[in-house]
Amino acid sequence: MDYSEKRKSARHQQVLRRRFEALELISCYKTNPCIDCKGTFLNCQMDFVNKIGKSQRISKLLLKSKNRIIKELKSKDLVCANCGRLRIWKQKRQERSEII
Repeated sequence: MDYSEKRKSARHQQVLRRRFEALELISCYKTNPCIDCKGTFLNCQMDFVNKIGKSQRISKLLLKSKNRIIKELKSKDLVCANCGRLRIWKQKRQERSEII
C-alpha cells in the first residue's frame, strides 16, 4: 500500500468516525420526550420538525461540527411520528381552508 492509498484510507476512517459520532449525538437528543404529547419513544419513532422557516436537513449535517449539529437540533421541535403526522395534517387542512 503506497502513501496515497494510506492517506485515502485514513481519511475514509475519519469520515466514518465523524459520521458515527454525529449519529450518536442525534440519537442522544432523540431520547427526550415528544413536545406535543410528552411521551417517550424509541429513536426511530422520533422526528425533528422545523419550527418556523426553512432549515437544513439533519442528514446533510452529519459531517459538520458538533456545535453546528447541536445548533440545528435546537432550532427544531422533537415530536413523535404520530404527532408529527398530525401537525402536517393540520397544517395542510389550514392551507386548504385559506384557499376557499
